[in-house]
Amino acid sequence: MPVELGLRCANRRLVVMERRLAELSNAVLRYLAAHPNAADSAVGIRQWWLGDVGFKASAMELQAALDQMVARRQIRVSVLADGIELYSSAAGV
Repeated sequence: MPVELGLRCANRRLVVMERRLAELSNAVLRYLAAHPNAADSAVGIRQWWLGDVGFKASAMELQAALDQMVARRQIRVSVLADGIELYSSAAGV
């Protein structure tokens, strides 16, 4: 495979992944807009917030989207005493 073709394939995969993360982020933000006091772990978000609307995401995809949203200050993360991370709205922070 020529290098140029490989780069185009890699770029295409990156665009697809960025689009996927944006879809996940939007789904989480829509949930929080409808439930402003909600807070849950990544497992709970995947199962309940996204699962209830039929949105499928791998644990890795969701974690990448959550990390991105925390970095952008769209959501916040709180770490409980047992190490579990809870994600919630950043509104009012």
